[in-house]
Amino acid sequence: MPKGHKESICQCGVCRAKRGERKDFAYDEMYGIKRAKEINQKKSTSTKETMNQPKMREKLREVQNRPEVKEKKSKARKNKTYEEIYSKEEARRQRELRKEEGKQRMSDLGSEHPLLSQESKIKQGKTRRELWRTFDYRKNQTMVITEAMNRPGVREKLSKIQKGKVGPLAPNWQDGISFEPYGPEFNNELKLYIRQRDNFTCQLCGAIENGRAFGPHHADYNKKNNRERNLILLCTGCNSKVNGNRGKWELCFEVLQEIRL
Repeated sequence: MPKGHKESICQCGVCRAKRGERKDFAYDEMYGIKRAKEINQKKSTSTKETMNQPKMREKLREVQNRPEVKEKKSKARKNKTYEEIYSKEEARRQRELRKEEGKQRMSDLGSEHPLLSQESKIKQGKTRRELWRTFDYRKNQTMVITEAMNRPGVREKLSKIQKGKVGPLAPNWQDGISFEPYGPEFNNELKLYIRQRDNFTCQLCGAIENGRAFGPHHADYNKKNNRERNLILLCTGCNSKVNGNRGKWELCFEVLQEIRL
């Protein structure tokens, strides 16, 4: 203590603590910065050790799994992002943790997962098809995709990915047959006839025309072969899908047309 120091009137953290005026004083005020750092490190180390003990972990789990605690947490976190709840680093860590947990859960359940069952897949497919038939849903989806494509850096990233994969380097390149002209028989009258014959319905996914006409697809991929049996109505999505693995789809269409016509 310096000469003339009076504890009764001194306003430093030590004297105030001794007088009982301040209980929430900081360690750096009481012991000095160097000593305060040592104390804080010791406390954090001992706390971590205590928290890592199996018994303590079990107790914490029990507390966290209580209904009132869960309800309180959900109310506090409702409509909040990870960044609002945690720091940026912790938010990133939490996302990665949830992602890994989800992957592990999916791999553990395998085909028994309710979302991977055959019934669930059929139900999801029907729901999507029904939604896609509504104009508002398609419009909304188009807006979402357009917005995503216009984000900064997305177009540059796509151009880098697609660079060098045009023409003969493209994965679905078929010696340029897509540039071949259609036969003269493949006119608007024939297209309308095929659409009417197939009830304006995609013969693969079951989607129905809703303001936008579907295009007849050549089952054997030969643009000159415009026989009715070689033409099948497909929606835009299915038309794009059947461009890959053509051998499989050609056989599929052959069987399908034989059953249908």
